[in-house]
Amino acid sequence: MKRQKDFSELTRVQIPAALHLMRMGYTYLPRNGKEIAERDPDTNILVSVFKEQFLKFNNYLTEYDFERELANIKLELDQNDLGRSFFKRLQGQEDAIYIDWEHPEANTFHLALEVTCQNGQDEFRPDIVIFVNGLPLSYIEVKQPNAIRDGKTGIQSEQDRTRYRFENRKFRRFNNITQLISLSDNLAYISGQGQQKQGSYYGSNAYSKTKFNAFKEEREEDFLHSLATLTEEQIDFVLEDMKRFALKSQPEFTTNLNPDTPCNSFLSSLYQKERLLFMLRFGLVYVEEESKDDQMQLQKHVMRYPQYLRHVLSKKQSQKVSRKGLSGIHKVQVRLPWLSSIFAI
Repeated sequence: MKRQKDFSELTRVQIPAALHLMRMGYTYLPRNGKEIAERDPDTNILVSVFKEQFLKFNNYLTEYDFERELANIKLELDQNDLGRSFFKRLQGQEDAIYIDWEHPEANTFHLALEVTCQNGQDEFRPDIVIFVNGLPLSYIEVKQPNAIRDGKTGIQSEQDRTRYRFENRKFRRFNNITQLISLSDNLAYISGQGQQKQGSYYGSNAYSKTKFNAFKEEREEDFLHSLATLTEEQIDFVLEDMKRFALKSQPEFTTNLNPDTPCNSFLSSLYQKERLLFMLRFGLVYVEEESKDDQMQLQKHVMRYPQYLRHVLSKKQSQKVSRKGLSGIHKVQVRLPWLSSIFAI
């Protein structure tokens, strides 16, 4: 079983995906590095990174203020509110700044593999965790391609595991701080089928079952400039950290380093830095919905790609109109129904 994992999930998805994120400008954190070792175990916040960024963005505050802020975050993440209180903090609604939305380059973007989320005897380890300014705001689960167990594909099985995590009270803090969850088996989408059996999908946290969306790119020109060339040193660093250096000689591993694989293409679409910040700032919304037993329940929705694409096209059109210099027109504002509901928090 271990050998099969080495030559399938690791070679075809997990490590190539981590390296592709490095190609996109993310910094890889080794498993035994200082940042991971000194993280807050209750939330997986990288305390040293978050503290440095927090005091940089809020230079009028002190280290004491930071400690108090961190304590408040931990208290709020334990609330039964799908992370709504923390989301307000993330958006800057509680005065302090966590993310510089206007200057993406001022933020830090890290990734780490298999960081343990543990509370007592219960634990899980996402395949890839994404940190923005030290905050674990997203994780990615990768699955062995073409694996069928108990009649379900890897993607379907992972959706079941995600639901279990949501329903487990011990994982509440980890669930509430997570804004985006992605799944990929590095296979192309199956056309014409409503069931999500294979491909790459993203969603957000929920009380139980969540909705996952496909991200079928139509504007590759928006992120191609973000892809750098991987160096041999970067590849060696990750393989040595994972104790899988022998994989480097495998043709399958080399093939799956290609930026155009289904999984890597998905990561380019969703995790390009400016796009990720856009999704974190504008792509999430809390709504009250009626459940099957006629009870109102809080839900967290994430923007689908068609909605994102409409926003991009509207922005492009606004810029064209502005450049024409029409009399009396300085700025064209396009209000989308999706965006207008985001701020009703």
